[in-house]
Amino acid sequence: LIAVALLVAWSMTSLVVIEPHQRAMVLAFGSPSKPLVSFGARDGDEIGPGLHVVLPWPMTEVYVPRSVPEDPDAEAVMTSTGVRVLRLGTNPPKEDEAILWTNEHTVEERYSLVQPAPIGQQNDGSTGSDVAALSLVAVEIPAQYVIDSVRSYDELAQPDHRDTLLDVMGERMLMQFMASQRIDRVLGAQRTELGEQVGRRLSEVFSAMPGADGGTRDAGIEMLHVGVAGVHPPKDAAPYFERVVHAGQLREAKVEAAKEYAARTLNTVAAPIEREDGTVITP
Repeated sequence: LIAVALLVAWSMTSLVVIEPHQRAMVLAFGSPSKPLVSFGARDGDEIGPGLHVVLPWPMTEVYVPRSVPEDPDAEAVMTSTGVRVLRLGTNPPKEDEAILWTNEHTVEERYSLVQPAPIGQQNDGSTGSDVAALSLVAVEIPAQYVIDSVRSYDELAQPDHRDTLLDVMGERMLMQFMASQRIDRVLGAQRTELGEQVGRRLSEVFSAMPGADGGTRDAGIEMLHVGVAGVHPPKDAAPYFERVVHAGQLREAKVEAAKEYAARTLNTVAAPIEREDGTVITP
């Protein structure tokens, strides 16, 4: 009876149940292999949610990637279909303070170099700036992704180094991309387009990661959404941006005051004056 019980227990190790939020890879004697029978999702060497039959232990091992949380005290979760976040650029702002250009957003700001905005018209007809060669701006870009290929993701690097490698490659791409952008476009209305452009470039970078043999390889991940959560200049430079806005408002106020003065002056010597809003001033 003891022998039969041990045999049954050993045979039960050949039954593998993959959870709905998991994808796994079957390793037979350390090499990727296919399950004997699958009653669930299956894609080549990878298996999805459901019941699968493999060779019993220790001949076969079922590998499920672990999602390492940002909190160092939290336990890693065995999941592959869950959404993961890659934070590029500067760190997210503090939750207990107002998010303003004139205060500190986070403990350690990380700035990107961008092109300055053109100032005026040059003699040759082109626009340019003689004030500064580069500008600084802090950009917060969270990139959401999922694992598309367990095998490619597993072979990317050691488990403790995968997120670091993805972060380094993403930061390198972001630094090169931001160096070609102008600060007025990054801070202006076109900032909404930055997320789409960065997402496309991230997909290109992660699909052609450097391999150990000198070639390129796919990282095995799929980008879901890349957005720009926040953009701001350095805190010391924020008042100068506010002066530009204030100067624009002051200019509009002076223009309106001049129009009003011209209307009152002409009212005493000329015919009725029709204003821009449709009202007519009669002498």
